[in-house]
Amino acid sequence: MSAFPVPFPSPSSGPDSRFRRRGRARRAAVAAGAVLATACALVVAVPGAASAASSVCVVNGSEVRSETINGTIGNDRIICDEGVALGTTINAGAGNDFISVRRLGGGVAANSGTINAGPGNDRVSVRSLGTGDNRAGADGNNGTINGDTGNDDIRVSAANGLSEGQSDLPGGTGGDGNNATIDGGGGNDTITATGGNGGFGGQGKAGGAGGVGNDGNIISAGTIIVTGGAGGMGGYSPSSRRVDSDGGEGGIGNDHTISTRLEPGLNNRVTVTGGRGGEGTSTGEGGNGGDANDENLTFTGTVTLQGGRGGDTLENGSDGGNGGNGNDGPLTIVDELSFNSTTTGGNGGNGRPGGKGGRGSRTDVSPLVTVVNGSPGITLP
Repeated sequence: MSAFPVPFPSPSSGPDSRFRRRGRARRAAVAAGAVLATACALVVAVPGAASAASSVCVVNGSEVRSETINGTIGNDRIICDEGVALGTTINAGAGNDFISVRRLGGGVAANSGTINAGPGNDRVSVRSLGTGDNRAGADGNNGTINGDTGNDDIRVSAANGLSEGQSDLPGGTGGDGNNATIDGGGGNDTITATGGNGGFGGQGKAGGAGGVGNDGNIISAGTIIVTGGAGGMGGYSPSSRRVDSDGGEGGIGNDHTISTRLEPGLNNRVTVTGGRGGEGTSTGEGGNGGDANDENLTFTGTVTLQGGRGGDTLENGSDGGNGGNGNDGPLTIVDELSFNSTTTGGNGGNGRPGGKGGRGSRTDVSPLVTVVNGSPGITLP
């Protein structure tokens, strides 16, 4: 086995780095929040005080409220319709288990705790469906998910940003699909992480940006599918006003780390897609498509990167959105069996003029990877 490293840094400036800032800013905010939380804990902690939060789940038909929720050695069904709180651990144990975690509101991630699926062919579904006070969609996973051995299917998805309808507010931002850690463990696993879509803008206001598919760490063997959320459409303005109602930017596919494990006889497949830009209305512009990969992707097998398409502009709108780049970060191949890998820029949106096509890759990549630039959008009359 030979390696084809790509010795280049991630770009941090220039016009095409615009999508990277949100993910980095969010990670910085999470880190700052963790420091603040630690400081506050030092101030208020007292001997014997509880350090973990309990969650409510239904295990094989019976309700359990605890900081530790255990399955059996059989095939369990664990349903947590109020989410998994920080400090809660689910231990499903052996067997082919089904674990469903969702949260309907409050702007809090569906999973902030630890989910251990255990040995067996398990299915784990983590979904956020609500928005917070800032109108942004909640993240899907802000905790840890461990698949363990077996052929697992792990899916995490974020909530969409709030659509504003007749208000005068911009659309809410979609949440991030994975903002922490997913480890498939051994076996032929399928990991899916999806960012939330941006909300539609209110009257004469911009659509919200799509959420990032993966802003945390994913490691697995088998299939990994990561998708950024679509940008929201700009809101229509009253007929007496002509204002820019830009479409929201598509979410980045991967903005942190994806790695594949080498399993004998298994061809890993990684597919990362940037979100499509939202449509611009009135005199607004179409939103730019999201980049597919903006950070670290280390793989064995086949990788497909696809930048998001730029949003179209409608009626009397102006520029079409630019297509997202296929690759804008470190892309490392660690074995020479990685055939048929491609990185493709998104097509530009239609407008006046049409948006630019995204670049297949803004950095040098291995000859084993085919690079295709996106096409410009159509310039409308």
